[in-house]
Amino acid sequence: MVWVDLGPIGQGMLDLGRQAPTEGAAIRVQIARDGHSGKRPGLRQRLEIAGTGLILTPGGLTPGGLTPGGLTPGGEGLEISRSLAPARRKSLRAAIEALALPGEAWIARSAAAEMTPDALAAEMAGLRAQAPPREISPPRRVWSPGSATVQRLRAWRARHPRAPIRCDDGALATELRAAGLEDVMHHAQGGAPLLAPWADALAAALTPAAPLPQGGALHIEATRALTAIDVDLGGAATQAGALTAADAVARQIRWRAIAGLIVVDFPRQTGERDRQALRDALALALKPCA
Repeated sequence: MVWVDLGPIGQGMLDLGRQAPTEGAAIRVQIARDGHSGKRPGLRQRLEIAGTGLILTPGGLTPGGLTPGGLTPGGEGLEISRSLAPARRKSLRAAIEALALPGEAWIARSAAAEMTPDALAAEMAGLRAQAPPREISPPRRVWSPGSATVQRLRAWRARHPRAPIRCDDGALATELRAAGLEDVMHHAQGGAPLLAPWADALAAALTPAAPLPQGGALHIEATRALTAIDVDLGGAATQAGALTAADAVARQIRWRAIAGLIVVDFPRQTGERDRQALRDALALALKPCA
């Protein structure tokens, strides 16, 4: 059982049985039952274009089994109502087979037995005119959430709609196109890597330590639950070094795009006044830019 997006109608339910859908393949479906009383529309794969006495099934008589109403197989490509007498079923079969085109499949209702050959021919022509093309093209793009990189870029684009995305990786460029970011993505091909001028800065952002003045350092470690930042002031005076480190901590959080729970371990301050000054300095450094 799969759900099919029907746009403004909502979602419809399609029973594929044991058939496993293939990503990228085209599946033709028809709304067989309108949604009502909180129930979703029902879908089927066997298409049926109904007239007064005849039903044209462009995709053949399978899959989907028989339609309701007492119709049973009467031969390859043709079903005739069992409610008719054998003689009438035989004559109706001969009339339909004489008018049918190669490869067509039809269902004859009991009302078809009352129609003249000209009326049958006219109804068959009208139903053919409503039939969709036999061959349908597969979808150009099958949506998927994409990799973690693509998902983050999609969220970033939502916050920065005017900023372009530059990419020098062919596989990632393909993902970005499939994710609907084709109009803002610039693919740089060949030559030096696109981010070569910032290679040192990127390497520094990936290291677990960031230097501080006078031999100090920030040691940054991400765990499953939180990101811990240990402040080692080295030879710096405790209060002055801690205030300087507060700016460095905020800069590293922004640079590395650290989110979630963050624990910063500063050296112990000597008094409540110094602790409050450090809290104020860190809050100011972390204040969002206007």
